[in-house]
Amino acid sequence: MSDRIENIDDDVAIDSATEHRASGNSGSFRLSIISFGHANGPLKPPGSEAVEQLIFSVRGVENPPAKLRKTHTGISSRLRKEIFGNQAARTKLDGMLQAVEAKMTEFDKARVRADDTMEASSAPLPAGSTLLIGIMCEQGKHRSVAFAEELARMITPNDGWTVSVEHRDLGLLLPDAEHQDPDERSADTKALRKTKKQREQERKKGRSLAGKIFEDDTLGGEEME
Repeated sequence: MSDRIENIDDDVAIDSATEHRASGNSGSFRLSIISFGHANGPLKPPGSEAVEQLIFSVRGVENPPAKLRKTHTGISSRLRKEIFGNQAARTKLDGMLQAVEAKMTEFDKARVRADDTMEASSAPLPAGSTLLIGIMCEQGKHRSVAFAEELARMITPNDGWTVSVEHRDLGLLLPDAEHQDPDERSADTKALRKTKKQREQERKKGRSLAGKIFEDDTLGGEEME
């Protein structure tokens, strides 16, 4: 099996690939889009499947304001709007889309060839080939996440493809945070804080009430004696 790597760094392409062959069965190809941070190590492809990779660097894309980055990740529509308000970022995204769609077309052509081979020889061919799209920024929380989300929205896969999006370095978020806008998480946090404050007030009331009851019980005991 031969490996081939194309690096797509600031509009220069990486094509990292192993041989891909698949049957014509529906769902035989998988498009896996993964964001990650350069500071957290390279992206490791899944081990068992035949994988072809396109790795894009968006480290040269202008970062959104630091204040916004502190409270939002690339999942946030507000942060994505800030990033793609920049013409250079939109141009980068368009180029990314063209490269991915061209590679998907190669996969589709390979499937047709595989089907012809199967008809001629009746020999089974391996299925489950994956086109892995890695998108890298520095920390893997803002620009790369934003590009991964937008790319997934723009791609319209043909029959026989399944598409997934993963954000490798958003591990510090809550379990459902990957699919939740940070604005919503902020609202949830405020609600939790409010509930905590209410609980504290209730505890204070409880202590005050307990003291009063203790006082009444003491007085009552003295009267009984």
